Amino acid sequence: MDDLLLLAAIVSAVVGAWSLKQYYAGPPLAVGPVAGTETWTVEEVDALRLGSVEVSGPGEFRRLVSVVATARPGPGGPLRTREDGVECVWWRSETTRHHVELVDGERVARSERVGHNWSREPFTLADPTGTITVWPDGAEVTGAKAVHRVDEQVTPEAAESVWSKLTDKDTTTAVVTVEYAVRAGERVFVHGEAHDRLDGLTIAKSPSGAPFHISTKPEHVLRERAEKADRAVASLRLRGYGLIGLAVVFMILFYVV
Repeated sequence: MDDLLLLAAIVSAVVGAWSLKQYYAGPPLAVGPVAGTETWTVEEVDALRLGSVEVSGPGEFRRLVSVVATARPGPGGPLRTREDGVECVWWRSETTRHHVELVDGERVARSERVGHNWSREPFTLADPTGTITVWPDGAEVTGAKAVHRVDEQVTPEAAESVWSKLTDKDTTTAVVTVEYAVRAGERVFVHGEAHDRLDGLTIAKSPSGAPFHISTKPEHVLRERAEKADRAVASLRLRGYGLIGLAVVFMILFYVV
């Protein structure tokens, strides 16, 4: 009986500690504000700013907001993707190297991202009530459509030549570059910090590290995903502390019985 209690206490403590480690290792409830923040019109966000100006003066407004509006080019005009020159308001380029590694005598296909770049210039969101500038640098951007793809296949002879400059355990088979873009006219959901530190009303990444999301996916899809992620993260915390408490109970019983 004592051995079973001790074993139960150890298992509960280990699993509980692992759950709490997982909870604290990541950003707990990182998407929670997306799930719980009301969507505002541009006019409503500006009304919040004006209220802040009356109380604290210009440049002091800070508020996490969610806005759904139509993407328009920023003050500098439309952007163009680097490779194909597709007109857009935001772009991202990703390059992936596909290769074969020799692992324990087996040739294993793998891939790794070797290039990643994106636009940092601002664009505009417009709805029937007004416009707001978005500085996208630092945002998690989802839903952007692939507008250009280049597959550079490496022939066995070329692969061997490339590999001879590296090691005999890794052979490049292909290099794939894909460009993604958000184009003018698309409906865009933006969740970030609205402020008036720059000229006019702006949404950007918060210095506090609060979530900053830009997406062309429907708002309800994003909120459902956020709520599901919140529940999963919260369950880690609940399970962790619950199992730690159970371990304490088992240890008390171990010494009492």
